[in-house]
Amino acid sequence: MKLKLIQRRSESASVESFIFESDQPVRWQAGQYLHYNLPHIASDDRGTERWFTVSSAPHEKNIMLTTRFTNPAGSSFKDALRAMKIGDYIEGDSPEGDFVYSPNASQSVMIAGGIGITPYRSILLEMDHNDLPINATLLYANHDADFVFMTELDRLQLKYPDFHVYKYIGDQRIKSNEFSSYIKQTGTVFYISGPKKMVDNYQVLLDELAVPSEYIKLDYFPGYGVYNLQP
Repeated sequence: MKLKLIQRRSESASVESFIFESDQPVRWQAGQYLHYNLPHIASDDRGTERWFTVSSAPHEKNIMLTTRFTNPAGSSFKDALRAMKIGDYIEGDSPEGDFVYSPNASQSVMIAGGIGITPYRSILLEMDHNDLPINATLLYANHDADFVFMTELDRLQLKYPDFHVYKYIGDQRIKSNEFSSYIKQTGTVFYISGPKKMVDNYQVLLDELAVPSEYIKLDYFPGYGVYNLQP
């Protein structure tokens, strides 16, 4: 399918969202990702393809891609993405992925590293839209105090008394003992989204804490810096 850029939005000093309108009907579950192809001149060895979480919620209708631009040199793909103008097109495939909300969870613990916040925006806004109770704790680590989507997250915290966001900046760590109360409650589902090394480390931690694998959901973001790696 072809996706036409209809809006760009700055989310922070280094993060931008690109909102696309599809030339054909597209449906996705909150938390899924899309495969993109952006042909461009002199592509580097990483090529013209990327996979990004759909950061918009399904009820918002249009596809939103949110990414961080930190390296001045960057990749040729991100240079081409950043150069897109309103009305330009990018190619996309059907949504995929199983990093979606578990409706039978007694509660959810969502661990986000940096731009790994994107699937949670989609999931939480869709739950809110569908009037589902949000019983979740979001542990959100970032390299600085410029947390993406905090206006929306703060609104949800005010609306849902069982939804809480805890922020970790720079070298602050999400400690293993912070999981103990959640592990004691049967049916808690743990979500981990962020740089691969961070996701791997917290998966190992949850395995050591005897959390069953069916209660752990993983979403890897390759090519990004690491956040709070040592629990």
